[in-house]
Amino acid sequence: MALTPNGMADAIETAFELVWGQLKAGEQFPVDGRPDRRVLFLAIARGVLTYLENHQGELITSIGIDIGGVFTGTTNVNGVDLNTDLS
Repeated sequence: MALTPNGMADAIETAFELVWGQLKAGEQFPVDGRPDRRVLFLAIARGVLTYLENHQGELITSIGIDIGGVFTGTTNVNGVDLNTDLS
């Protein structure tokens, strides 16, 4: 499954509502402004995914291998594909 702005915006919106409930207990989540928040969340998601796509080669450069609780070493990673879909 590709990482998409819509999927990330959905996750941001869900997290926003959850955090609202935790930090503003007793206050009803505002329905007004939902379309504007969606634009904001999509912009944030697109920006984050674009940044990650443009810097994939810098995200993971090595991996430590641990088999059965025994560290066996580190190997270099030459390429990472985050499977982003910015269309």
